[in-house]
Amino acid sequence: MKRTLTIIICLVLVFCMIPMQVYAASLGLSPSSSTVAPGGTFTVTVTGSGCAGRVDISVSNGSASTGSVWVDNNSASVTITAGSSGSTVVSATPVDMADNNAEEYNPGTQTVSVSIVAPSNPVTTTKPSTTTKPSTTTKPSNNRGDFKPEEEGLPKVEEEPEEPVRPETFEITIGGETYVIVENLKEEDAPKGFKIGETTYDGWPVACYINKEKAMTLMLLQLKDTDEKSLFLYDEANQSFSSTMSVPLMDYLEKSDEYKQLKELQKEVENSSNALPIVLAVLLIASVIGNICFLYNEYKSKGGFNFRKK
Repeated sequence: MKRTLTIIICLVLVFCMIPMQVYAASLGLSPSSSTVAPGGTFTVTVTGSGCAGRVDISVSNGSASTGSVWVDNNSASVTITAGSSGSTVVSATPVDMADNNAEEYNPGTQTVSVSIVAPSNPVTTTKPSTTTKPSTTTKPSNNRGDFKPEEEGLPKVEEEPEEPVRPETFEITIGGETYVIVENLKEEDAPKGFKIGETTYDGWPVACYINKEKAMTLMLLQLKDTDEKSLFLYDEANQSFSSTMSVPLMDYLEKSDEYKQLKELQKEVENSSNALPIVLAVLLIASVIGNICFLYNEYKSKGGFNFRKK
């Protein structure tokens, strides 16, 4: 009995003397780089040793590719995108974690910080070129100041001519009076045998009255700063005006109001049997004829027929 007890005690002592491994739980967080460019990315690694559970990831001044990872005696990586400046701080917080002995394990939040550094522009040095470039300015070689680019072999720059602009009005001086050409002509105002056409004055087309049978051109001119208008003969070849009209006076008067009134009165006289209306008609006709003579004298004295349009 004593011998058996002695053997048991010896075995217990031997067993107690055998070294035994003890596993301590730990949780680590490490970045892939200590610096990162603005808006750049880096990786953080969560390492769990002797423990298992969920780890939540939070980022300050940046963002993470995932909000949590699971570790079970292994490692898990998370991609972090940095902010624009300063530092990006990453935190790993264990949640419901236990060690290998199934006991609750909470080592606290693990934190790492990565500095955001803007890349510097590389400085490059270049040797000065030994090639001599031709000078862009050349002094006159003859010292006379009459230098021309083509004499030195330089291309001559030709300036584009400006487009001519048609004048709004054309002014003509006739007999000491200044006139302007009237172009808003009306067909009903044209003298007998004339129609509205187009001629050329000072290189520009202008409106006029034309009689093709008589090869005559009439221009309607208006005294400057007034409404008084007159017809003038125009010679396109010589660009000249004549104040002496060869158009018969009655050719124009046939279109006037006085002439029309005269014709109507003549018809009334011919159809009337009463002597008194005849006498009155004759007096009225005489008055009209007097007005026509006055117009004719004005035409002769001024050298051009006045339209009497205001």
